[in-house]
Amino acid sequence: MTQTDSEALPSFDGVADTFISLGALGSPAELHGMLCGRLCGGGRHSEGEWLASAREFLDTARPDPRADHLIADLYRVTLQQLRDEQLSIELLLPSGDTELEQRVMALSHWCQGFLNGFGTSGVSDDTVLSGDTADALRDFAALVQIGPESEDHEDSETDYQEIVEYIRLAALSIFMEIGVLADGDPPPESPTVH
Repeated sequence: MTQTDSEALPSFDGVADTFISLGALGSPAELHGMLCGRLCGGGRHSEGEWLASAREFLDTARPDPRADHLIADLYRVTLQQLRDEQLSIELLLPSGDTELEQRVMALSHWCQGFLNGFGTSGVSDDTVLSGDTADALRDFAALVQIGPESEDHEDSETDYQEIVEYIRLAALSIFMEIGVLADGDPPPESPTVH
């Protein structure tokens, strides 16, 4: 892993606006989750392979230089953040001023994307996962099922932030167990996930 100041991801709204301009289907959160899942499972792509995969996910074959640049940056920055010793990985989710219901749905989409990406990353069926990784993947699957609360609870915002942090650390832990092996580095110590 490298010790650098990682770049920030593009904004969720900026990515969403680009998707809308393309007439693309799919959520920015789900695309980013899929990318993280693939990288955490050890998948690596050339820029062309990643662009083709992202276009397929978005159900748009129409090349667009601005969108291609943004999608390529998403790959580069995400891999850099996963490799960063400062544990700087961000999840591409709506900002805090977005309605909580929309953020919860985006988080559910991110988890769905992660599971799909991890499943297509090339991880062998014979790969033995640690208990923490298996638990995290089960938790991600449970989070796919969450829906917006019908009642507004005072603690909902805090709960949401805690879940996002758990997912962020769990993704880092999975990357450090499996994904980093694709880089040829010895696995570093995983962050503690509670």
